[in-house]
Amino acid sequence: MVEIEEIPDEQKHEENVDKLISEWEKRRYVPKEGDPALPPQLSELANKSTEEVLEELNRLPLFMTELDETDGDGGSNMQVEALKALAYEGEPHEVATNFKNQGNDCYKAKQYKDAIEFYTKGLDVCCGKDDINAALYLNRCACNLELKNYRRCINDAKECLKIQPKNIKALFRSAKAFFAVERYDEAEQILLFAKGLDEKNAAVNALIKTIEDKKRKIREREERKRKEEEERQRVQETLNQALKMRGFTNVETNSPPELLKESKIHLEDSHDVESQLIFPATVI
Repeated sequence: MVEIEEIPDEQKHEENVDKLISEWEKRRYVPKEGDPALPPQLSELANKSTEEVLEELNRLPLFMTELDETDGDGGSNMQVEALKALAYEGEPHEVATNFKNQGNDCYKAKQYKDAIEFYTKGLDVCCGKDDINAALYLNRCACNLELKNYRRCINDAKECLKIQPKNIKALFRSAKAFFAVERYDEAEQILLFAKGLDEKNAAVNALIKTIEDKKRKIREREERKRKEEEERQRVQETLNQALKMRGFTNVETNSPPELLKESKIHLEDSHDVESQLIFPATVI
């Protein structure tokens, strides 16, 4: 049997390093007589600052950190224009679906304004596919809801419902928008219709309960105000009767004495016209 001698790890590492150096030497640019000191691709950048180099790189789609649609000389960035053209290649429904998918990616990243742009571009394609268009309206509706563009949210939901009248998500989102602008009756009507389509929908039922609680609190507040106003009027009427019974006349004036501006005539018992009548007075 032939014994194989194991190579120590350090020796293996050194051999790997030597191989890498050898490979790099083969690929390294070595100018020949009459060639530029730098490769042709880099020679134009030799005398430019770091900022200028980064600006040049930013015009290349692969290295862009922000959209630059110029070529640096007042013209169009042809590479960007080519990429834009690619977005519209294919059948209309494929193009619209591509914009929808890009919008979905932006929505997941909470980039709602960018998502709206992609969904709008998808709708502008007019692909003729109801399911795609409905999804585009529905998703744009969700973005507008997140951005608190409630009117636009409601309009997008309506467009979706024109295509898919029983779309629960469109109904729910439009109801949330109506609720946000305090149009509780419209929101409730929409939700009750949605509940008729899906009785066990948790989100729909939860919002219905929220609206019912809100409307109950409004009714209670209005009833409290009504009672307070009725009580105020009753007290004033009782006071007027007490003054009339005693033969007093209340004279209104635009310039009462300073000390009496905040003073009020009142009955000791506001419910009893014959109770003690109390007058504010100034003693000199």
